[in-house]
Amino acid sequence: MAERDLNDALAQTLAKKEQIRAELTPVVGISSTSTQSTTNDKGAEFGLDRCTHLLSVLLKRPFDARERLALATVWHHYGPWREELVRQTVGRLLGEGHPISDRMGYLDALRLAAGKMNTDT
Repeated sequence: MAERDLNDALAQTLAKKEQIRAELTPVVGISSTSTQSTTNDKGAEFGLDRCTHLLSVLLKRPFDARERLALATVWHHYGPWREELVRQTVGRLLGEGHPISDRMGYLDALRLAAGKMNTDT
C-alpha cells in the first residue's frame, strides 16, 4: 500500500514538473503577431518564479539560496517588473561585459531600472 502511495506521489510530481516546463518553454513556430499578443497577455503572469528562471537562463547558472533571497527581497520592494525590463537590463549589462558571476550587480541594475521606470511614468 505504501508503495502505491509513493508511486502516485511520484507520478503527480512528474506531471507537475512537465506542466511547469511547458509553461516556461516558448512555443516554436508561432507568427510574430500572435507572439506579441501572447507576450502582452503573459506580462501579468510574469512573477517572481518566472523572473528567477529567466535570470538563471540568461546568466547561465541557477541561483543559490542567498541569491534567490536577495532577488525576492528586491522583487518585493521594487517589483513586480515586466519581462521586457529584465531582458533589456540584463542584455545591456551582458553587452557591456559585466561578469555573470556578479549576480548582485544585476539585481542592483534591475532595482535602478525599475526605479527609473517608476519616475518616468
